[in-house]
Amino acid sequence: MLQWIDLVRGRFDVVTRRRAVGVFKATTPWMHTVAALALQASPPSEQFPPRAIVAATLGLALVAAGLLRADDAVLPACTTDVRSQDALDEVLQEPEECLRDADPVCLEAKAARAVLEFATGLTIEEVRNYVPCVVILAIGACNRQQQAQHTGAMKEASVH
Repeated sequence: MLQWIDLVRGRFDVVTRRRAVGVFKATTPWMHTVAALALQASPPSEQFPPRAIVAATLGLALVAAGLLRADDAVLPACTTDVRSQDALDEVLQEPEECLRDADPVCLEAKAARAVLEFATGLTIEEVRNYVPCVVILAIGACNRQQQAQHTGAMKEASVH
């Protein structure tokens, strides 16, 4: 999966002449983590192929960077409810923090959207369909990890 992210990121860099390199330099560790959490929760399948996870993760990184607007780019209409927006905010918190110190991006939103489609081989509509799945899987996996850590800490505390 990590190779897919690096491949698509490389395509994006080539097509944009590295105009968004700061975005990916800052968010690649986050993209790797989100993709791994999504894979852990739901192995790739015909309905949920690896490139879908990569495209959704890359789209979310572009939203965090402000290159794509969340409301009209990669997010479906169903994410406008409060719970979905809270989940999205939780997932985007880390990349937004990473991007605070990133190099500025010299790329228009319209170009970012077109390059996302080109680099992933998916239309923006297809990416839009996969984003909620990646958000939900990543949050679910993260919550399970936190629960496991909490349970482990509780067991350790009860031993002492």
